[in-house]
Amino acid sequence: MLMNLTRLRRFGWEEYVVPIYKFYRLAITWGDQDIINIIFHFHPGNIAGGDGSNKL
Repeated sequence: MLMNLTRLRRFGWEEYVVPIYKFYRLAITWGDQDIINIIFHFHPGNIAGGDGSNKL
């Protein structure tokens, strides 16, 4: 998976990591990948489509 770290920082994703971990810690199997998937679940507009459009 390729991610634009500048856009991730601009989005402010680091503010979501700790609260998501605390809430889902017993259900997280794959560590950081689960946290990233949860963030994108609640912010689907930030996922790049197959055509390379969108934000992250």
